Amino acid sequence: MKRLSLVVSVMLVVCVALAANSVVYVINDVFKAQAIAAGTNAVSEVCDIGGYKPEGYFSLQLQNTTGVVAYVQVEITNDDASWVVADLLVQGAYTNRIFENFSETSGPSADGVDLVGISFPLCKSARVRCYATSNSSVTVALAIQ
Repeated sequence: MKRLSLVVSVMLVVCVALAANSVVYVINDVFKAQAIAAGTNAVSEVCDIGGYKPEGYFSLQLQNTTGVVAYVQVEITNDDASWVVADLLVQGAYTNRIFENFSETSGPSADGVDLVGISFPLCKSARVRCYATSNSSVTVALAIQ
């Protein structure tokens, strides 16, 4: 009985240690109530992906309180000079645009908020670009694990 108890205890410690290393970082201020004029775009600050030591799990949340966002793109780079639009794996399909034609009544609850799991190639840095078809106000949060 003591041997079984020891094995269970060791397994619990290992599981807790592994769970403790899987930290989720949420970068809330990718955009915070960012105004985007019709026919223009807004580019976020650069996010140093390598600094978070990601395990490859990402999610992006968009909240649009007014107007229509034509689409959102994630741009990636390894040298912080030459940016490319990432081909993202979004909910099982590859695309380079997410949240297309997203308004204040879009999303699963029709409240202008949606969150998707995404995956993109290994890179040093990333940034988010939002294109608007009408005057918009957006908040974007990126989560990294």
